[in-house]
Amino acid sequence: MVKVGLAAADISGCGWDDIPFRMPLEASCLGLGLVDGPFLVFSLDMMDLFPSQDDDLRGRIGRTLGCSDRRIVIHTTHSHTTPWGLDMTAARMDSLTNVLVGCVSRALEQAQPARIRCGRSEVPCRLSINRRAEAGGGLGVQTFWYGYQYRAGDDRPDASALANEMQNRWLGRPGRYEPQLEPVWFDGPVDPWVHAIAFEALDGKPIGSLVRFSAHPHLASCSGRRFYDPDFPGVVRRMMAKELGVPCMFLQGTDGNLVPAERVKYVLHPTRHGGQPDGVYMGATASLVATNDDELFAEMDRIGSTIAQTAIKGLNRDASSPLHIAAARHERGSFDVNRNMPLTQSEVVRMRRCLAAEVLAFRRIGGPLSELRRLANQINSVDYVGYWVEHVLPKEGDKIELPISAVRLGDAILAFMPCEVMADTTFELRKEFADAHFWTVGHSGGYGGYLPTQKMIDEGGYEGRQTAIGYDSEPQMRREVSRLLRKLR
Repeated sequence: MVKVGLAAADISGCGWDDIPFRMPLEASCLGLGLVDGPFLVFSLDMMDLFPSQDDDLRGRIGRTLGCSDRRIVIHTTHSHTTPWGLDMTAARMDSLTNVLVGCVSRALEQAQPARIRCGRSEVPCRLSINRRAEAGGGLGVQTFWYGYQYRAGDDRPDASALANEMQNRWLGRPGRYEPQLEPVWFDGPVDPWVHAIAFEALDGKPIGSLVRFSAHPHLASCSGRRFYDPDFPGVVRRMMAKELGVPCMFLQGTDGNLVPAERVKYVLHPTRHGGQPDGVYMGATASLVATNDDELFAEMDRIGSTIAQTAIKGLNRDASSPLHIAAARHERGSFDVNRNMPLTQSEVVRMRRCLAAEVLAFRRIGGPLSELRRLANQINSVDYVGYWVEHVLPKEGDKIELPISAVRLGDAILAFMPCEVMADTTFELRKEFADAHFWTVGHSGGYGGYLPTQKMIDEGGYEGRQTAIGYDSEPQMRREVSRLLRKLR
């Protein structure tokens, strides 16, 4: 039988001392004793790591434990009130490595022959929103992070106030975050599934659990204050640990175009998000903060608690069985680089200055929004990609290598992909793996921006431009994942 161990550790003390903690940040480690040696999966309360940092961290852990870095997966929950790649220093990397080595050592020491239960259930109410849709009024396809409103007797998210604010901001007018007479429904397809696995010892005592759900954990970032917080993944873990009495690992699904369906009141804030000195900010959502932090945190707790309750419901439908079959594979895919991006910070500054001048000129002549949208695509790409692009693109060549991993645990198969993967990618892969407990997990192996579909790239908008990898990368990723998964079946 396969041996399983799961341990958790506090990473709040790894040098993150620039702002206070609302709640501690956590790392969890799943240690699997496979026939060909241990395989390790880490989940960190971090927004993301760059590919080189992921390689470095896996290498450090592997060398310390005496195992190949190809036997290690590092996943980040993508919570927006946690550190990320630009926050990493040498001292913080050293401290984080030490904590993770201690965590995995405990997981492997505690590993024992395991039984497994697999659950899958739909959430009982709308918990997520497809944040990408046609916004109307000449805006074309747009993305709104948060600030949706709801009309009486209707559960569909209305983005008319967000579209109204964007229209006025693009034209250089004061923002008007007010609903329009006609709603702008953002009710596209979402991923409502909560996946869960519970491991038990042969005597029935729990070992640990895994829970997967797909939505951007950005609720805590909507506060008017700055702090570290694991967001709703932390709520899920606490609820699961309370229910089962053992650590829980949260895995973020393919959340690239999915956000939580919170019901929170917002107001415009004068300096939040894109307070550019030239007054040109064409981004997804501007200057919104929650009017009441208690209400915001209550919604975060509601969403996390509902995910945990749904996970328990799914697990209770399945009896545990001995975990006789488990396997894992890790490979690297070579993806085309998006050479439409600026390559250096000086190029970013120059391009932004030119594009902002075009926007200002366009405003002066009163050009139509449908034409201004093309400029928005370009300047948003510079604004959002420019500050991290040098950390992602290779120093030479037109390819970027990114890791892809697959794990089989009994009847469950888990695909770990890098970048911010779209829900659409999961929908396509599920057509091929519809007969399995099939999990798709993003944010694993390094950040290269979004992994948009070709349709999204052609449409433009936020996700279609914020990527370091090329036009054919999303279908290539699906092919690579499919090939890797079939080797485990």
